[in-house]
Order: sequence, then structure tokens, then C-alpha cells
Amino acid sequence: MKLRIQFTKHGSMKFIGHLDTMRYFQKAIRRSGIDVTYTGGYSPHQVMAFAHPLGVGVESESEIVDIEVNSYDLILRDEDPAFTGLSNRQRLLAALDAQMSEGFTIRDIRLLPDDAGNAMASVAGASYEIHGIPEEMYAAVTGAVHDMVEATEIMILKKTKKSEQMTDIRPGMYDLRFADGILYMTVDASSAGNIKPDTVVRAICDRMGADRDLMSLSVTRTEIYGRDDSGALKPLIAFGEDF
Repeated sequence: MKLRIQFTKHGSMKFIGHLDTMRYFQKAIRRSGIDVTYTGGYSPHQVMAFAHPLGVGVESESEIVDIEVNSYDLILRDEDPAFTGLSNRQRLLAALDAQMSEGFTIRDIRLLPDDAGNAMASVAGASYEIHGIPEEMYAAVTGAVHDMVEATEIMILKKTKKSEQMTDIRPGMYDLRFADGILYMTVDASSAGNIKPDTVVRAICDRMGADRDLMSLSVTRTEIYGRDDSGALKPLIAFGEDF
């Protein structure tokens, strides 16, 4: 059985890198008593897949990790009176959330269909909020955002380990708004066309003619999306169901 776990990442935990987050969850799942499935061989490990690595320094309201379990049982903990009267989903959620350190919170757990795709391969988009833009720049940012939304192409210099090339990010910019001092964006987050939020911010700064220090801005990922049968963006957690 496949379970999809949605969690938040805030505060000092935003400085924990992706690999350390993976190790943290492996230990938390083991301590929680969830009957997680392990691979075979000489070095077994939990069957686990994170949807989309979060950049260091970025907070999140919706991170996704998929795990496989053998059953809904809590190993050695099903007699705990704290879980009396709870559904399978509620027991697993409460048991795992109890193992979270400050900065991590388990928001939801859903049961995935047997034919559900891999979490990472299913990612199609992500939404972000950018806070910390100085008030004196609001008018310029509003104008730059309007220009980008109306543009037919937005060319940026994309650097890789081996080369540099100009890339049009406009097709992967699904939504861009600036309201009440907050920059909202929904962008392509697939492996083929991944657009990072700082790329969009830099494009805005280029249009403003501003050299902006991105370290002074606060970035929060608010949702990760896949695509449903109609091709529309749908939160990854919504592909699962209650159990």
C-alpha cells in the first residue's frame, strides 16, 4: 500500500538540506511505529520518495513524501490509549506527527491508488509566496509583473554545469501576481522545465533595472501540483483518499 504524506517545514528547519530531511523522516517513521516496507538485499532501506527537493532557506506549507507500508498497524503501539477510537489515517498521522521536531508538522496522510505514479515523476508545478519586498519598490514591482504577464516570451540566461543558454520561461509561468506586498507565483516544477522562484524574481528585477539581494527576501512554497486526467494542475495530496 502506498501512502502520501504532506508536511510543513518552517523556522530553523528551512536550513536543513534535502538529504538530511530524508534521513530525518526515515528515523521519524521508524520511531513512530508505522509498518513501513523495506527493500531487500544486503542494505535494506525504507521505500520512500520525496516529490520535489526544497531549496535551503525556503519554507514550505506543503511538502510531499510517499512511502509504502505493509499494513495500517502501528508496531508495538496499537494498544496506546492515545489512539483509541481513531481511524487508520488518524492513528498514523498522530503517531508520525508526535515524532516531529519544532518546524516540522504532519498536515495530512492519504492512501494512493495502486497505479499512482512516483511522487517525484508526478510533479508538474509549484506555488510560492515571496515576502520582504520593500514598500518603496511596490510600484516598480507591480509594473514589472504586469509587463511579464502580458509578455509573449521572457528570456533568461540559464546556467548549467556544462553550458549557458538563453531560455524562455514564459510558457512555464502559470500565474504571477503582486498584491499587498506579497509576490505570488505558480510555475513549472517538472523535471523537464523546472523554474525556481529566484529565477522569476531575478527576471522581475531585470525589468525594473534593480540589483536585488535575494537573501533579504522570504520564500515559502505553498503547494506542489500534479496534473489530473484533464491536464489541469491538482495538488499532489489530492490524488490520495481517506482510509
